[in-house]
Amino acid sequence: MPHSRRVLVAASDGQAATYQEWLDDWSSEVVESDAELLSTVTPDVAAIVVETEVASDGVERLFDELVARAVDRPVIVVGDDAPNADGIGLRFTEYLVRPLDPEPFREAVATAASMSDEAVRKQTYLSLAASQAALELELTPTERSGHDVYDRHVERLDQLRDRSEAALDELDERLSGHPS
Repeated sequence: MPHSRRVLVAASDGQAATYQEWLDDWSSEVVESDAELLSTVTPDVAAIVVETEVASDGVERLFDELVARAVDRPVIVVGDDAPNADGIGLRFTEYLVRPLDPEPFREAVATAASMSDEAVRKQTYLSLAASQAALELELTPTERSGHDVYDRHVERLDQLRDRSEAALDELDERLSGHPS
């Protein structure tokens, strides 16, 4: 059964056709660079797949840029090696290690695409909190002051907290308006 939502794939020339073939049930679009991905991504995309080689400044920086643009969508990373134990893999919905088989790839995309907006926001929040903690360990308080990535993380975390608090307030108002 074809899926109506779009999957955006940032892949090298050699893999682009393979991913599109594997995603034949999806509306998929393949781009060849992180810059092209950033200019093409929209909030309605079901999931984003990124090969590590395509992210010119690294997948972490690409993820930071997606966060800065408030693109709360599941991100699947495809690379040759498992992520380090530094927690970087936690920032992404899924981290797939090559060589890939079609079925696990399709399953990862389907699982990511089926995540609710709330689940994606929670994952984004947790990954940002983990990144913020890592930056706090890595940088001195002086270095954190005015550090672009750190500041964007703090700002985005505040936005996500505000959005969650507003949703809770709305729910509380609805519940208080109805007698139990």
